[in-house]
Amino acid sequence: AFASELKGKPINAFSIRKTRKDHGIVRWIEGDIQPGQRVAIIDDVATTGGSTIKAIERARSEGLDVIKALVLVDRQEGGLDNIR
Repeated sequence: AFASELKGKPINAFSIRKTRKDHGIVRWIEGDIQPGQRVAIIDDVATTGGSTIKAIERARSEGLDVIKALVLVDRQEGGLDNIR
């Protein structure tokens, strides 16, 4: 959001749920997304990479084109290798 404001270019952000809602519109993803959009998945920490891989799969299941995945902290327990 900070970089978006500085550059004057909006960034469409969304979040991917770990569990699906059981009320309202039942979706894995919350936010302003459209099928075919190119997106990057950003995860704070990778241990095994499982959460990042699930996020990528869920984004693709909604029709998003995942072009990059970024992990901020690699715990060096095989996560990055699994994501690749």
